[in-house]
Amino acid sequence: RCANWDVWCDAKEAPDFENIANALIPQHGEGDPFWVDSARTIFSSAAYRMSQDNKPCSTARLLSLILTSEIETLGNFLQGTESASLVSKDIKKTAISIKSVLATYIKSLRFLDGLDEKDANGELKRKPFSITDWVLDDKQRGFLFLSSNAQQHASLRPLISTWLAIASNAILGLDPDDDRR
Repeated sequence: RCANWDVWCDAKEAPDFENIANALIPQHGEGDPFWVDSARTIFSSAAYRMSQDNKPCSTARLLSLILTSEIETLGNFLQGTESASLVSKDIKKTAISIKSVLATYIKSLRFLDGLDEKDANGELKRKPFSITDWVLDDKQRGFLFLSSNAQQHASLRPLISTWLAIASNAILGLDPDDDRR
């Protein structure tokens, strides 16, 4: 019941990935912001770098890289980015702590698994969906529902927050129009 959405549907440039990271990984309370800021930086760098490496972008690939790969593998992938020093083998304990913060929030993306399934001809079964494009398209009619059942709501909260942030930013970027839906 979910559209075929992934990070790359709504993020094309580096700031787009940073906005998604900020929505997906919220800053909480009085704690040291280093951990959350570092997690955001690694997520946005990895997703952006993936969009530039001429290999297929997928949520499964991103999650595997960030959550299950060795620190050295992630560090090699992020070489030359602003987050490379955060996953250096020289600060392995710090990198592991940052990855644990990342895991807390980005694991909600695993619920998107399977949305990019292909048919026997190799074609996507579901058309990719961009929240931003949907908001900006004046020809679109209808509503955007962001729902979850009670049992999954806590797990989906970071993802739903991300979708709301994307929609809000797209709406705020619209030109004023008294005739808009």
